[in-house]
Amino acid sequence: MYRRALEVGILPSEFGDMSLQEVRDTVSARIRQKNDEIYALSGMIRLAVLSVFSSEVQFPSAPQTEDSGESWQNSKKYLKALQKVHKGGA
Repeated sequence: MYRRALEVGILPSEFGDMSLQEVRDTVSARIRQKNDEIYALSGMIRLAVLSVFSSEVQFPSAPQTEDSGESWQNSKKYLKALQKVHKGGA
């Protein structure tokens, strides 16, 4: 747990003053916060990439696996919707 705490930015002096539950809660909260930041950044990257391409550009399909089929389609629909919004067509 100590190594994980250090990875998310808890200082050794803070770690010594926290209970085990406080360390777990802080680690979980910081991981969630980092994931939220990554998700927001990925949305900005998607928008930037879409702004480079015209609406006629067709992206290749991802390989179909049991888990990726539906999520890829949802992602593709999301990208198209973002493109319309970005170009003022929503």
